[in-house]
Amino acid sequence: MPDLAAAIGAARIPEVGVRLWSLGQAGFLLRSADRTVVVDPWLSDWLERQEGRAAARARPAPMAPEELTGVDVVLITHEHPDHLDPGTVPVVAERNPDARWVAPAPITNRLTDLGVPAERVTGALVDQRLEVAGVGVEAVAAAHAFAPDGFGGYAFSTDGTGRHRAVGYLVELGGVRILHAGDTVWWPGYAERLEHLGPDVAILPINGRDAPREARGVVGNLDAREAADLAVAARIPLVVPCHWDGVTGNTEDPAVFVGYAVRTYPSLGIRLPAVGEGVHVVGR
Repeated sequence: MPDLAAAIGAARIPEVGVRLWSLGQAGFLLRSADRTVVVDPWLSDWLERQEGRAAARARPAPMAPEELTGVDVVLITHEHPDHLDPGTVPVVAERNPDARWVAPAPITNRLTDLGVPAERVTGALVDQRLEVAGVGVEAVAAAHAFAPDGFGGYAFSTDGTGRHRAVGYLVELGGVRILHAGDTVWWPGYAERLEHLGPDVAILPINGRDAPREARGVVGNLDAREAADLAVAARIPLVVPCHWDGVTGNTEDPAVFVGYAVRTYPSLGIRLPAVGEGVHVVGR
């Protein structure tokens, strides 16, 4: 396997645009000429070691938590441990003592409980723009909770005051607007909201959902076809599929997404970075 930490460290970053690396599952590292943003790093074996809820990785983590350095901002989309990893968070916080952390407002205590200093943590509220360490960040609603009476059996995950516990983020970095959708299904008005935000590239989950997985308590996501359909409906020109390579029994073949998108929407841009490969993206 390529040495991802070495590849990131050696990469030449253009003055314009962002270089993007997949960290597996929904984890991504975004680097501009002057800032590095990480989203949902799941790099430890904490989840695999949990008695009664262990999850087997579909492929090894591409780097160790202690190798993730030089980070300015860490974004956490929600509290599931393949996104907010209790084995990764304290290590990254220690190795990056100046990094700022952003998580949905109702779950910021999950970060402080893991040792991230409270003064370095910002709670995100949906549709409110933040400026964090020179990076523009706006939380976008994500529908990632079971709800028999919801839309297709799903709904938003909120606390008692209506604040969202699961979000995606629009990140403004290096002149590029990058949407990381987090974990979500297609909720009513979602495409219109994304079109208004105008991302240049969208990182979208494609692992889908079905009754057997839901019966095991696995909260689902967009499937491969829905992800392509959503991008086109929202007029997003470029998609990077994610959440297809994480947990055994909850994966997808990215060729399903690529094949469907190429046949149905030949003008839709697609990037599928291999481990160690940095993809350069620019604004429209």
